[in-house]
Amino acid sequence: MRNKKNVSAENSYQLELLFADDVSNVSSNLDSNLHFPAAGNRNGEDVNNRGSNGNYWSGSLNTSNSDYAYNLNFNSDNRNPSNNNNRNNGRSVRPVSESINGRTSRLLPYKLTREQLLADLYKAYRMARKGKRNTHSQLQFEFFLEDELVKLRDELWTRTYAPSPCICFVIRDPKLREIFAASFRDRIVHHLYFNYVNPMFDSLFVSDSYSCRKGKGTTYGISRMEHHIKSCSNNWKNDCYILKMDIKGYFMNISRSTLLQQTEAIFNRMAFRSKRSQKTNGVSAKWIELIDYPFICWLNKVIITHDPLVACRFKGNKKEHLNLPPSKTLFCSQQECGLPIGNLTSQLFSNVYMNDFDQWMKRQLKCHHYGRYVDDIFVVHRSKSRLREIRSRVQTYVKQNLMLDIHPNKVTVTRALYGVDFLGGYLKPFRRYLRNETQKRIMRRFKMKYKYMNFANRNQTRSYLNSFLGYVKQYSTFKYRSSLLCKKVNLQDLGCFDNSYSLFRLYKVDVLNCDYKK
Repeated sequence: MRNKKNVSAENSYQLELLFADDVSNVSSNLDSNLHFPAAGNRNGEDVNNRGSNGNYWSGSLNTSNSDYAYNLNFNSDNRNPSNNNNRNNGRSVRPVSESINGRTSRLLPYKLTREQLLADLYKAYRMARKGKRNTHSQLQFEFFLEDELVKLRDELWTRTYAPSPCICFVIRDPKLREIFAASFRDRIVHHLYFNYVNPMFDSLFVSDSYSCRKGKGTTYGISRMEHHIKSCSNNWKNDCYILKMDIKGYFMNISRSTLLQQTEAIFNRMAFRSKRSQKTNGVSAKWIELIDYPFICWLNKVIITHDPLVACRFKGNKKEHLNLPPSKTLFCSQQECGLPIGNLTSQLFSNVYMNDFDQWMKRQLKCHHYGRYVDDIFVVHRSKSRLREIRSRVQTYVKQNLMLDIHPNKVTVTRALYGVDFLGGYLKPFRRYLRNETQKRIMRRFKMKYKYMNFANRNQTRSYLNSFLGYVKQYSTFKYRSSLLCKKVNLQDLGCFDNSYSLFRLYKVDVLNCDYKK
């Protein structure tokens, strides 16, 4: 509410008030005065105390009776900021200043309602079920969808929600990893949290942070490395070198207490900043107007401080955990350290945890040709000695500030003209290839899918093939594609490839005669 000027003393009072979550917190330390007209209040059809009393609702409900809310009541002799009354009474709505972490603002902080929380949970459910439609936990949740969502909403609203035990297992493709899978209802909460805070976090990340960001996956990371090499070497005309580093046991050694401090500091810093993409009536909306800060701060702490080892259940062969090195399992991590691989929030937090490091690399060390995908780091420079200096300073920084270590066996300085591998690709001057390990893994998966490619699921066959081709055609792989696909006889019966083996088209089928029409 804007300050009103030229208001007569008879109908208004000049007050200096500060309303926080606790309406009894009154202060007179505002930078300017607020003028409130003494508008009285409405009770049914009657208007009481107009011109002598001021009555204004705050944003705090009565905790013991939701039909009542706190309000400010004042006149020439008294002011009562902790009064409460029935919400049916007509009063003006909260034209008072907010105090968030010692700062004052004329903004109205966003308050999440039960109805909106339920709608947001349903949206998160729709996102969480993608790729999980046939799992037992998803089907069980969906069978009682309305009841489960309402129950989960009530737990979140009353702050009684607690994560369920995780399921622990080991995967071997593409390499040996320990996975802690959250229950389906916890996945919904993760997507809910992600939808609320990811736009805020993403606006802080550098452009060369590639993981778990829309439009910035592995393909984007490879393209950015190629861009940095071309820029540094003047389009491959000059020599340049690439420093590659890898953090040892990254997810297993993330300090949850440090991560909690980082996220809370971001919330405090971003509260009064504008969201770049959203505007209201020509004025940028602040983050405090877009998300419920008390709710988000509580949920943030619940997710980060949850220990995945508590009451976790094992799936598969437990002996496979014996093959894991100590740096690849949470069971060997230090106390209050480690994030479970497999959660959406863990991917988001991995970027948040390294954001200060990214800023330091860009702003302090002036590494203009820098990029990072989770724990894989690269720096491109023309001087090999400069890269050695950067390597030494990076090792010191991550040890002192992030309690992490650079893997001693995964630090390399390579001449760009000789080629460099990154994120499954191998970059050489003016061309890029698939790594041999990536080709073998794709071949293995393709053979598993090939036996299910037939007329009965021809549309699924087309979708899979075009998805496969869409990925590999970004590399110099014409011979690889043609040798893999032209030998498949039944594929030639279903459809045909274009001349570059980059697109598969199905033949039209006459349903009545069951004949192909090429």
